[in-house]
Amino acid sequence: MATQTSECSYKGCKRATHATAFNELRCIFHAESGERNEEDFKRELKKHIKEGNHCFRGFIFREDVDFKEDYGVTVFKKADFSYAVFERDVHFIGIRFEEDASFMHARFRQGGNFRDARFKANVDFSRALLHQVRLAPLYLDTGVWIDFQTALLQQTDIKWKDIKDHIKQELDGDFGEASGIYTVLKNNFHTNGIYPDESWAFKKEKDAERKNLFRSGSFGKWFISMSLNVLYGYGERLRYIFLWCAGLIILSSIWLWLIDGVAQKVKWGIAPLRGYLEFLYFSVVTFTTLGYGDYHPVGGGKIVASIEALLGIFFIALFIFAFARRTSGR
Repeated sequence: MATQTSECSYKGCKRATHATAFNELRCIFHAESGERNEEDFKRELKKHIKEGNHCFRGFIFREDVDFKEDYGVTVFKKADFSYAVFERDVHFIGIRFEEDASFMHARFRQGGNFRDARFKANVDFSRALLHQVRLAPLYLDTGVWIDFQTALLQQTDIKWKDIKDHIKQELDGDFGEASGIYTVLKNNFHTNGIYPDESWAFKKEKDAERKNLFRSGSFGKWFISMSLNVLYGYGERLRYIFLWCAGLIILSSIWLWLIDGVAQKVKWGIAPLRGYLEFLYFSVVTFTTLGYGDYHPVGGGKIVASIEALLGIFFIALFIFAFARRTSGR
């Protein structure tokens, strides 16, 4: 072991030097592979945690680590894992984070597990590499935010229900950045084949884009985006289309009924319809462009029926497009 004669040169670390790395003096926690004994590292890490020190900034973890099982940690206070490197699997299962936790720029290269972890304060994963990290189920207290700004999610296990009210940029009203984060989440859900969660992330991405357009004064693009949202939720809300169709059919039937705009063919000519249900029937066959020929519009009903038929063609085509997009896995 190298003689400890000076301070570690890593970003203000004041610990005694353990080894030389890249011509710099480093302590045992910041030394690269091959420059330290892992048993010494574990012993010093246990001492570090026992002293109540939860700052692990820039630490390099070469082997598997389970903070609860190996080191008896159940609660972290002011946990700082920023710039830490986890070369192997790391477990934070069931651990409670009492104060702000930072994993900014952390590198999870071979997996990690935060199952049942609870964050009672904010958590920062900005610019982190989360490779095969399990973040589900994850418990975030009310008002707590989670930051994934420019994070790299690779097969990260995360559920939209755990984070839906906690994205930092959306809470801050920074909708441009929020849109980018939802894009990252959407791509991760798609890679994992979790299409309902991907649908949620895509809708949130578009919602954030729309709000950003309004804030930036791009009202033309905002109006188009708002229209697509109202019509069919950017393709993610098929029930919107059914509601539009039902509403148009009922509205058209009432209008035709009020103006007596539909007549029935009989042997001696035409006769008025007897009740509202017949107008509703005519509205349905007009909307779907079936046109059996037993009823036909008269007077002002011709205009109403023409508009309804055109809208029927539009909404049926819109439904086919949205349905095909959803079922094709995007």
